[in-house]
Amino acid sequence: MELKVFEAKIEVAQARLEDWLKRNLEVPPTLEELCELTEEIMVALPELQIALEEIYVQQQAIQEANQELQAERQRYRELFDYAPDGYLITNQFGIIQEANRSAAEMLNRRPDYLIGKPLSVFIAQVERHSFYSLLNRLCQEESIKNVEIVIQPSNNRSTLTVAISIAPMRDKQNQLIGFRWLLRDVTQLREAQAENQRQQERSRLLAEVTLKIRQSWQLEEILQTAVTESQKLLQTDRVIIVQLESDNSGTVLASASSAEKFSLLGQNLACDFWPTESKGQDFFGISQVIPESYYESAPTQNQLIEISPQSELTNLVAPIFVRQERWGFLAFHRCEVAYQWKDFEMDICQQLADQIGIAIAQAQFICNMEELVDQKTHELRKSNQLLKQEIIKRRQIEQQLVHDALHDALTGLPNRTLLMERIEFIIQRAKRNPDYLFALLFVDLDRFKIINDSLGHEMGDQLLIAVAKLLQESLRNNDLVARLGGDEFVILLDGINELQDATEISARIQKMLASPLYIEEQAIFTSASIGIVLSCTNYDNGDDLLRDADIAMYRAKEKGKACYEVFDRAMYLETLKSVELENNLRHALQRGELFLQYQPIISLSSRELVEVEALIRWRHPQRGLILPSEFIPIAEDTGLIIPIGEWVLAEACRQLKIWQQKFASIPQIETLKIGINVTSQQFQQPQLIQKLDEVLLVTGLNGSCLRLEITESVLVESGGTIQKILAQIKKRKIKLSIDDFGTGYSCLSYLSRFPIDNLKIDRSFIEHMNCDGENLEIVRTIVTLAKTLGMDAISEGIETAEQLTQLKNLGCQFGQGYLFAEPLDAQEIESMMVNVNRQRTLFVMPIAS
Repeated sequence: MELKVFEAKIEVAQARLEDWLKRNLEVPPTLEELCELTEEIMVALPELQIALEEIYVQQQAIQEANQELQAERQRYRELFDYAPDGYLITNQFGIIQEANRSAAEMLNRRPDYLIGKPLSVFIAQVERHSFYSLLNRLCQEESIKNVEIVIQPSNNRSTLTVAISIAPMRDKQNQLIGFRWLLRDVTQLREAQAENQRQQERSRLLAEVTLKIRQSWQLEEILQTAVTESQKLLQTDRVIIVQLESDNSGTVLASASSAEKFSLLGQNLACDFWPTESKGQDFFGISQVIPESYYESAPTQNQLIEISPQSELTNLVAPIFVRQERWGFLAFHRCEVAYQWKDFEMDICQQLADQIGIAIAQAQFICNMEELVDQKTHELRKSNQLLKQEIIKRRQIEQQLVHDALHDALTGLPNRTLLMERIEFIIQRAKRNPDYLFALLFVDLDRFKIINDSLGHEMGDQLLIAVAKLLQESLRNNDLVARLGGDEFVILLDGINELQDATEISARIQKMLASPLYIEEQAIFTSASIGIVLSCTNYDNGDDLLRDADIAMYRAKEKGKACYEVFDRAMYLETLKSVELENNLRHALQRGELFLQYQPIISLSSRELVEVEALIRWRHPQRGLILPSEFIPIAEDTGLIIPIGEWVLAEACRQLKIWQQKFASIPQIETLKIGINVTSQQFQQPQLIQKLDEVLLVTGLNGSCLRLEITESVLVESGGTIQKILAQIKKRKIKLSIDDFGTGYSCLSYLSRFPIDNLKIDRSFIEHMNCDGENLEIVRTIVTLAKTLGMDAISEGIETAEQLTQLKNLGCQFGQGYLFAEPLDAQEIESMMVNVNRQRTLFVMPIAS
């Protein structure tokens, strides 16, 4: 039953009972009325019981609701008390009625102390007018948010900056009864913002000081500006810049101070002004000590020194480094009061010292540059027309860039680009005028690489410059000489009458080069191979013209150098043939077209076989037998000589080992040697010694049975490593021989330095030995030289008995030639060994009839 319904019934029953009692007091009730009333009461008793139970339940619910409301109020109170922001409740007059802990802490009072106190007493005096204005505004506005105001909790505490949000409280009749205050302490935030602004301001001022320092190029002005502006920036008593001397003494070059008595300008500070260890120096009656580590510190360590002794003088010192070397130091002084330097002041001091070091370096650089410019451009600096000078300078640069793009940097001659432009122009001119003739001369210096390697690249460059000047002097004004690169020059003869004009100029060049060129008081002899091409062959482009002149030049080199050759169609066809031969040579080794022949070398006194020389041959499938003189130069030019040389070495050693095993019964077989030619390119390979070791290991051949033949050019062209390589070869008991001695580079000075075993006399000297006394004396000299140096002499190309007799009389020990045997195949050598084995005779070679 609802409580209100029950209350209504109670009221009705109470009214009836009161009415009944009233009536009964006046007139006693009848029995019938009593029974009727009793019956009504009996009927109402169950309902009364139910109502009482419901009342009990409602009381329980009300009690639980009150407990929950009390807990909720407690939670609210805790949130209110322990909220990070301050909360206050005041009446409409600003009297504090409630305050949480955060608000009490801000106001430096207990929460209970604040109750009943006016909030205005905690507002800073200067802010109270603003506070009252806020209260007046709140009477008209719904709320005010994030208004900052300064509070002063007590006289012994600093002020706080608080952001306040205020909301009015009203009753049911909308009457103002008070205010809710939210207080947030923003003091640290505002201080951080203020510090940030101060830092920005300091950075701005530091940038301005740096700019002023860097604006000048004069050292004195830089230093004085630095100390003056630095003194203003940090407001110190004194700022000085000292330049240190080698003995750690220094001179004050700049000083700025708040009073004249503090100035040190021009004073020389002795070594102990900044004393080390325990020594001190009185300065204005105050003792100062700076540690010795200051002088020993690297630019990146201990750069800043702060000294705060128990005295009135405090120093802040930062070393000044110029190009990573200590130049001096920047010092800030507090001369009258003790002071603890702040971090930002130390940073500013260090940054100023760094900027001063940069400015000093810049000033020194500019000073040096100005001196250099003053020396070389004195007349230019006198001119007042700066704009005109800039225009002239730009034009000069543009002209120089164009010149550099079209000219050789070393000789100043036109380069390939300018040459090809000129050739294309002249070709078009020749097409328009059939009677117009021109010629192209391709000039290549002979043996320039030898000069460059032996005398040095600087001497080689000077030689190229001298040759370029000589070529220019030998030509007409309308001719063009260009340098393609290296030792290659091209001459364009513009407008000639006939071929003889070109050949005469070539001959004149050869004659001029025949005379020595003096470079650094040293006479240098050179010559040139010249290829000539005439325009009458109707060329369409400059590349073809240059190609054919190059072909003619190489033909001149093949003829013996120091001459000229005129290009013809046959040369081109032969070049094509050479290219085809090169392509075939690249596959010859894989196809098994290369093979070896062996020419015996005998003792001239006993005619006993002591060695065979391995000679490479090429059996071409279409052309037949091709001799080394035709394909070896191609192999050397293309680099194929490296794999071919490795194959020759391996094959020759393998063959000799086979003979040693097959003819072991012949006594001399174990001492029989095999000679192999090794080119300069092979010697320049870093794997040469490794390849030798691999071949000897795989074939099982003893190194003492191997003799390597090298030319004199190897000793010159292989550079400084040749002596080390030869020593490693000799360590393996391999013999060394100089082939074609006397026809090369006159390297007699090398013979005593290198471990050479044999000198092979070139066949050209032997061939004319009988009819030419000069050749006979050359042979005699070579044999004598070999004996003197403890070497053996081997003669090539012995073809007659007279040559044999003469060589024996001269004391030559060994020889080879058609008088004894021509180069033989391996099978022919084996047949000869079989006969020797059969007859059990010495390894004696017969003399051809």
